[in-house]
Amino acid sequence: DWALTSPYRQAIMSYESDWKSFGVKVASLATSRAVMKIEGKENRLKFIDDNEEEILKLLQTEDGEDRFDFVDQLPKTIEDAKKLLTYLVKVRGVKIIWIDPALDLLSIAKSKNEYDDLILFIDNLRMTEDVTIMCAIHTRKNLSSGANGSSGGEIQEEDAYGGREIIAKGTVNITAQRNKNAEDPIEKNTMYITIRKNRNDQVTGVTTRLFYRAKANKLYPF
Repeated sequence: DWALTSPYRQAIMSYESDWKSFGVKVASLATSRAVMKIEGKENRLKFIDDNEEEILKLLQTEDGEDRFDFVDQLPKTIEDAKKLLTYLVKVRGVKIIWIDPALDLLSIAKSKNEYDDLILFIDNLRMTEDVTIMCAIHTRKNLSSGANGSSGGEIQEEDAYGGREIIAKGTVNITAQRNKNAEDPIEKNTMYITIRKNRNDQVTGVTTRLFYRAKANKLYPF
């Protein structure tokens, strides 16, 4: 949806999915068919070829330009990370940067000073260049409440795994959770999205639900 409707150029820094697996996810979204559930590699490739036109709508504009920049290689040093981010913003004209997961990028820091330096750089980039930074962070399985995140325990900001500084600097913090161990298939595939922190208009505690339809590999409003 953001690829098709956002008026701003985006960049995706993807450190869990390389370009191949990300491409499969895009193909699944474009066709509403879980490509990896199609039996046989040749059948999967044929399905992608047969639906190339629909898939390319999510990847390219009508003029054949890429809809977004994609990065799947971790920078080797803090300076490399700064150069990459500066290039995306100043040269590519990016206004929205997705970092997934953010801790993978921060893991290149070799000391606490480097870690703080990179977070400060990203925060300054956000303020001086009017860039929106979307950071995805994993949560602990065993939550601060004593409950288990995989069993439907309610996630709080404090349950972010290793991302305390990101949570503290976040303009808006949103948690997403579901009960992966639920016997009821509807409950098992229902995602609860809650606004935990909101510096923009102070509206917090609002929860909505999304439903994951496995056959289409897609989330829908509940």
